[in-house]
Amino acid sequence: CGNWGKYILRDLVSLNCEVSVLAIDAASRLNARPYNVEIISDFKDFLPQDGFVISSPTLSRPNLIVELIEKFGTIPIFTEKPLCSSSSELNQLEKQNLNSVFVMDKWRYHAGIAALKTLIHSDKYGSLLHLSVKRLSYGMVHPDIDALWDLLPHDMAIVQELLGHIPTPIFAKTDLTHGKTRGITACLGTNPYVLMEVSDRYHHNCREVTLYFEGAVATLSSNYDGIIRVYRSDNLDKSSQIVWENHSFIPNMPLLDELKCFVDYVSGTGEMPKSTARESAEIVKTIISLQRLFKTQ
Repeated sequence: CGNWGKYILRDLVSLNCEVSVLAIDAASRLNARPYNVEIISDFKDFLPQDGFVISSPTLSRPNLIVELIEKFGTIPIFTEKPLCSSSSELNQLEKQNLNSVFVMDKWRYHAGIAALKTLIHSDKYGSLLHLSVKRLSYGMVHPDIDALWDLLPHDMAIVQELLGHIPTPIFAKTDLTHGKTRGITACLGTNPYVLMEVSDRYHHNCREVTLYFEGAVATLSSNYDGIIRVYRSDNLDKSSQIVWENHSFIPNMPLLDELKCFVDYVSGTGEMPKSTARESAEIVKTIISLQRLFKTQ
């Protein structure tokens, strides 16, 4: 129940869940205490639950998933992203039955991403030629992992949601500063292709998804203002005036919505969450491929 887990607990309580919290340090216990939930200090004291949510540091997640499966079998697990951050960890996980493991890719529940997906399938502006995703931040958030594992999984999940798959990596260049990977520029696929840029040493936070259609360009540049900005690009000579269109959507709270999806699934009243362990493993394998790619270029 750390800096992010406290928000997960908040939303689970708001969904009328009865929650037990594994809080192994004083800070986690302090975060959990206001919600009047059962606080457990040792994993061995956990009893069977209807479902488990994991919001621990990235490097601890693979072992936690394995321990939960070995102790409790196929009880559904909802884990924060990424599923893991190395080939060896992925090999360890793939030896388990992961059919009941799902990953918290909240961007796949974002109303703005759903609106962009609707534009792709509407064919209103012609075929999708390529898409660009940017995730630029100031400073590291998770010191146990680098920018690739901290930032890229979000945008990989967005691509997965918009295209239905993750294209094959074609090109990658990284920002290696003081021996640590601080960002990457990458290209995936061919038709449509994907341009990705992430960094944790930009001068401010930037989250942007842009779709380049044959006849228009559509951009989601704010998480919560409820607007996709579109300009028609059929005629690009300087004498023509750019015509803007606004596509509105109702902003949502993706964390709450993904948790509601999981709770409904656990209770037998809803569909399974969007990101299966297999889909998340595809993200992990793609990031590993990008790491190998920039080492050879």
